[in-house]
Amino acid sequence: MTAFPDAAAHDYDTRILRMVPGYLLAQDLAAAVLAAAVPPPSTILVAGCGTGSEILAIARALPDACITGVDPSPGMIAAARRRIDDAGLSGRIRLETATVDALDDRPDHDACMVSLVLHFIADDGGKGAFLSGIRRRLRPDARLVLIDPAAEEGLAPAYGAWLAANGLDAEGVLAVLNRTAHQWHCVSPERLAALLHQSGFGPPETFFTALAYRGVVTNAR
Repeated sequence: MTAFPDAAAHDYDTRILRMVPGYLLAQDLAAAVLAAAVPPPSTILVAGCGTGSEILAIARALPDACITGVDPSPGMIAAARRRIDDAGLSGRIRLETATVDALDDRPDHDACMVSLVLHFIADDGGKGAFLSGIRRRLRPDARLVLIDPAAEEGLAPAYGAWLAANGLDAEGVLAVLNRTAHQWHCVSPERLAALLHQSGFGPPETFFTALAYRGVVTNAR
């Protein structure tokens, strides 16, 4: 997992809305996917929890769930803690400045959500190791929800137009498109399915698409 600099947490929640098409809808749908399949009471892991948006969405959808959020960025965890305290949810949410590998290596979670994390991890064994680490911490048949951009080069012009419509100037649009094409480690839906299979998960099912961004759900085998 990539640690963002602490300064990135200051405007992350407003910046991400201009970067990811359907961001809030994706969070709500992901939480609904978990709520429909995970019986209460449940324990949910949020890997790369950032400023806590996914945690808050899950907490609303699963009022009996205990949630653990991990992120290697102290700034992100501090922002998440403020939001969770403000929402009065600190009693059932645990936050750690850590990676998944720092958690106890035992299968004691009923589900996991990973939003906008996988594309920061190189497909040189790193993606597989990350997913395998999550699998080891999930009970059999536990749900895994992933939201991430896919490698869909043909959608770049439409994505650029959407970014411009949401307030980015031409230089900003070009910078984002360059970053997605040359710095992110996006994979095709087929490659993602293969990585999940190798890591101990079943075939993914899509529940959300917006330009190149996709939300998929799968079960631990």
